[in-house]
Amino acid sequence: TERRRAEARQREDEFNMIRADVEAQVASLRAEVEGEERRRREEEREEEEAAAQAKAEAKAIVDEEARRERRLREEIEVEKTSFAVAEAAAASTASRRWPQQQQQQEQQQQQQP
Repeated sequence: TERRRAEARQREDEFNMIRADVEAQVASLRAEVEGEERRRREEEREEEEAAAQAKAEAKAIVDEEARRERRLREEIEVEKTSFAVAEAAAASTASRRWPQQQQQQEQQQQQQP
């Protein structure tokens, strides 16, 4: 009976040692998994930040190009308006000079025999 008790205690001690070893392995694996999850979350966060930054940079470029295009269109409109005004002024001046030039030519022709 004493021997059986000693054997039972030994088996229980062995069982406890195995259980402690398994628990230590589980804890180690759990810590490793948690570490991997943290690293994965950190990588995802960094990727999201990089994507957000790239998106913001792309939007800034698009916005700048749109502003530049509007500015160029406005400049073209100003040039068109200036040209139209200059053309109208030239036409007006020409229409006023034409009768005078014609009169002068007629007078010169009349003066010449």
